[in-house]
Amino acid sequence: MQDFLSKELWDEFERHLGLLSDLEHVKSTRAKLKGFCEFMKTHPDYEFNQEGMAELRCLKVSTLNDIGGFMLPDDFVIPALYQDASLGITSLIGRYVLPIKTSTGEICGLVGYDAFEKPKYLDSRTSGYKAKRTTMFGMEKMLEYLEGDFPIFVTEGTMCALWLRECGFASFSILGSNLSDDLIRILKRFGKRLWIVPDNDEAGDNFNSKLAYKLPEANILSISSNKDIDDIRKTVGNEIVITMLNEIVLFGIQLRTC
Repeated sequence: MQDFLSKELWDEFERHLGLLSDLEHVKSTRAKLKGFCEFMKTHPDYEFNQEGMAELRCLKVSTLNDIGGFMLPDDFVIPALYQDASLGITSLIGRYVLPIKTSTGEICGLVGYDAFEKPKYLDSRTSGYKAKRTTMFGMEKMLEYLEGDFPIFVTEGTMCALWLRECGFASFSILGSNLSDDLIRILKRFGKRLWIVPDNDEAGDNFNSKLAYKLPEANILSISSNKDIDDIRKTVGNEIVITMLNEIVLFGIQLRTC
């Protein structure tokens, strides 16, 4: 694991992914993204919307605040400074927005979430960033996770990963059902510490079969009675799911059906 703990080598890897860049247009785009996320915290309905999303997803407001999420209301008029197509913001109107970051915490893109639309998640596809190819939600925790000895959970949906993080579990979301070879290369570093939680649908089944081959040391947590881990905890309650996950990790169960 030492090769990935070297700051210089990690920078080189992120540069390869397009997440670390000296290009002026990329740096300018990311500066604007940061400015926009800060600007949205001044919206008069910011706290009201945070409370509404927390209630909808059964999360704590502090969890949403910590990751820098915010609502883009349907009637919101984007200021001229942030209407640049390279920011990819206009397509996220009416959605709850989650910043996607590099391992250094730099905002490199945005993902818009809507529980009642398909797809639930929309990628902003900003300059220097394509979520489903190059990075994961929670990447800012990567170096901390690599240095630890605790289990790492990987979900498809970001809301699942958020709830796991709220409960004290280390987690990433892959922002879909595909993993590039570069992300596979990263996740291999966790070895048997890795717990994959695919959704219970066709995409999740395909995801599961691919990972079983590409990440042979990873543990697969299969779900049969609900769509995902978020649905399970709403059905049986948070405490039961937390206890179940702790027991799975403690006893090293390789495959568990929920």
